[in-house]
Amino acid sequence: MAIPVHSIPVRVTFKPSGLGLIESHHDVGFFMEWRRDSFSKVLYIVNGKGAFHSDTGETALKAPSVCVIPAGMHHRISDHRSHPLSVYGFCLQHPDFPGPQLVQAALSESRVESKSPLTHRIGTAFRELLIEERLGQPESSDWQLAIVSRILVELIRTRPEKGFLMVESRARIEAYAEALKHSFWREGDLDVAAGSLGMSRRRFTQLFREVTGESWLEHVTRLRLEHAAELLEKTPLSARSIAFECGYADLSHFYRLFNAVHGTSPGQFRRLRASDR
Repeated sequence: MAIPVHSIPVRVTFKPSGLGLIESHHDVGFFMEWRRDSFSKVLYIVNGKGAFHSDTGETALKAPSVCVIPAGMHHRISDHRSHPLSVYGFCLQHPDFPGPQLVQAALSESRVESKSPLTHRIGTAFRELLIEERLGQPESSDWQLAIVSRILVELIRTRPEKGFLMVESRARIEAYAEALKHSFWREGDLDVAAGSLGMSRRRFTQLFREVTGESWLEHVTRLRLEHAAELLEKTPLSARSIAFECGYADLSHFYRLFNAVHGTSPGQFRRLRASDR
């Protein structure tokens, strides 16, 4: 089945909940007039290049990226002449669900986020939205609203402070390293971490080692395995559960890293700590 391409914006069809889903693969020559919508939009750019335009300026769009557009904002989206955009999105026509406070907190300001851990997580959530749309089960609509709520909370928790990227680079690294103490379990890699701070891989690597005394991977691994050791000592959780909570889907990889750092297996570590008490 051929994927339909569009030369003008698609019309949004809303569900009774006020949620509307968008899937738009732009044709070469796609054109969008300036507009103000009565609903908020969160767009996930899965392919192509372009720009988001508002009265305050222009922001580049390059896949993968997320674009937040508040209700009532004067805006348009333009496409690169030879790399048109493919866009998925959801629109919220009225905030009965997930609630006016959550919508206001997450979607009151425009925002473009590119190639960051947040982008990856929202991309995964959009896949879930699409799967539920295709399934069309009786509970699919409720499940989609739960996914949307999760996306909104992600947007709130990762909202950058105004002027954050104007802060001196070392201060950004220091703030990031502090935040990493509570987010070490998230998926991502060095390039994603550097991109989230608006830095090159080389600059990020240099400053991160200056600030922490470790490479990014060494630091993340240490935080994860310290948390694993604490869980082994203080909880009855299985090694598999602990590995997953610490960010490791591969149990054998977790065992190898734990043994390399602590010199023993997770099970033996737990037994030794129990005998010391």
